[in-house]
Amino acid sequence: MGLYWEPCPGGARLLRLLGDTPCPAVPGTIEGLPVAELGAYCFADRPVRPGARRTGDDTHEITGNFVEEVTLPDTVRVLDSAAFYNCRRLRSLTAGTGELTMGSDVFLNCFALETLVIRARPEQATGLFALA
Repeated sequence: MGLYWEPCPGGARLLRLLGDTPCPAVPGTIEGLPVAELGAYCFADRPVRPGARRTGDDTHEITGNFVEEVTLPDTVRVLDSAAFYNCRRLRSLTAGTGELTMGSDVFLNCFALETLVIRARPEQATGLFALA
């Protein structure tokens, strides 16, 4: 797996995942920093902003209609605007514990999204309110 990223308050902001699976698991850390945010248009079929750092050798972008399922680590606290824009085949999103802040239009045109899985015990805080 490869990725584009940048530092952000609290760790790293993921800008793009690279690989060959339509069902990626977002890593919990990038170069020792916790993945705290999914950047704007992270999984959208749009160019990555100039100046982003890159790790890994993969070249295929996991974006748009290629994306079917995404698993987020517990470290993610922010889903920036349009993070999953036009991911028309995205069926499922799995998130963990912790509060989530969401930008606007995070799931715009995600017509197949039908399953939100939250990995948490009943007493744990989750981002369910933000996702619902």
